[in-house]
Amino acid sequence: MRLESRGASRSGRPPGGVTMPIFESRKARAKEVKIAEWKQSSANVLATLKIPHDAIAKLERELEGTLAVPGDAAYKADEKNWNPAFPEKPALIAFCQVALDVRHCLEFANTWSLQFVCRSGGHSTAGFCLATGALVVDVSQINDVHIDAGARRATVGAGTSFGKLNHVLDLYGLHVPGGGCPEVCVGGYMQGGGYGFTSRMFGINCDNVLQVDVMLADGTIVTANAAQNQDLFWAVRGGTGNNFGVLLTVTYQLYPLGDIWAFGVSWPIDNAPEGLHYLQQHYMKSNWSRLLGYQGVLGVDKGAQKLLARGMVRGDAQAGRAEIAGMLGDGGGTLELEGIGSYLHWNIALLDNIPDIPGPPKGEVLKENKFSTYIGRVLEVSEWRRVVDYFNTASNPACTVGMEIYGGAINTYPAMGNAFVHRDVYMDFFVDTFWYTQAQEGPARAWLKGFRELMETYWNGHSYQNYPRRDDPNYRWQFWAEAFNSLLFVKQKYDPTNFFTFPQAVSPIPPDAPRGVQRATAPSMFSDPVIVYR
Repeated sequence: MRLESRGASRSGRPPGGVTMPIFESRKARAKEVKIAEWKQSSANVLATLKIPHDAIAKLERELEGTLAVPGDAAYKADEKNWNPAFPEKPALIAFCQVALDVRHCLEFANTWSLQFVCRSGGHSTAGFCLATGALVVDVSQINDVHIDAGARRATVGAGTSFGKLNHVLDLYGLHVPGGGCPEVCVGGYMQGGGYGFTSRMFGINCDNVLQVDVMLADGTIVTANAAQNQDLFWAVRGGTGNNFGVLLTVTYQLYPLGDIWAFGVSWPIDNAPEGLHYLQQHYMKSNWSRLLGYQGVLGVDKGAQKLLARGMVRGDAQAGRAEIAGMLGDGGGTLELEGIGSYLHWNIALLDNIPDIPGPPKGEVLKENKFSTYIGRVLEVSEWRRVVDYFNTASNPACTVGMEIYGGAINTYPAMGNAFVHRDVYMDFFVDTFWYTQAQEGPARAWLKGFRELMETYWNGHSYQNYPRRDDPNYRWQFWAEAFNSLLFVKQKYDPTNFFTFPQAVSPIPPDAPRGVQRATAPSMFSDPVIVYR
């Protein structure tokens, strides 16, 4: 028996000619209201896209999630990434809630010849999770978390934020290395590697992945792990997102982790070169402790420029102080912060307000640009002096140097165990510049450019793929070195039509590449053309 809304004829059609069953969901009603509004607010935009209103309406009705279209009240917010330095204007943004939503979007993009871009947390430092004229598929609502405490495993949606994941894991006393920003999501972070405070203890985030589910361009889903589709499993862990397919779920190996001892050590900026030299010799690549994880910062803290070390130790205060005794003795540092508590708390608190960025002028938003370099040798004190001296010329107090410290579990992982190849290094040395106004932008970018030119003397030629820059034609070598041809094989196997693409995708080096672009010579590790479908 069919129940119909009041005022409807027996045919079930009210005056507008649309069937309105009494049990129609609020979501469906909201979708119909939005679709009707598009005819008014977005008519000109849709005409420019050359996509019929009815086609977009059909996609909206098919989705468990929802669409944002230019002209929507919410589109202006939805089109923004975390870093507004690289504005883009997508044609459509689809907020997918289930895998079927992603499949509908793939079909739509194929039908209407739209570029397809994946976004999880929107934290791409080069803004690659948006593109003008593209269909952006936002998976931030594919964020279920399932914990198997007995097996110490977590299966999470690609859109799961580390804020959510860490809160869930804290309940079970379990852990996987993650980012320091709670809004960063699993999808993009893991596919670029994923460094965190506990990476020296347990490895890079992608080292702890047991299995992934990926939807390919044709809408099929493949499972990749150590037993099937091993080439894709290798490539997804470090090969970056939006290359092979849409990451749907990740299964992690978890580790027991109780309270940790957190610490903060500082050096006056004048003593930073000696401090950095000491840390390189005793607390980085050659130090294999699995109890200690920390990061370094050159920045403004409490109104003064300093070298900072912020980190955590698995153990109590006595064990923690023993781990960093050298930093405080021969290393010349001063212990200025310590405490016992959960990783959930200290992961955010350790770097809170560093750098100490002043609030924005009225009507302005904070913008960022950065670069990353890996340091593969111990720099002399005189070399660190030149680095620190240049840092002291910063165009504004928000400019910061970050150092993600390697060693321990990171460096003992097999060099080609996955597509994250940066193992024989001391640190990822990255530089952030920030600005609010157009007048600040020029000096900020010029300072960053000069810093990069200085660091080319000291780096090993590689950079962290989670910190991309738009003006790097040599990104293939910088990100993947001799692993690139293996990645290219996987790309051409699982995405033969090059459906998934962006400015720094896995792709052949073009014939007109600038001089100096380095080419990998190692052949692909893979050759099997067979894809196993689940």
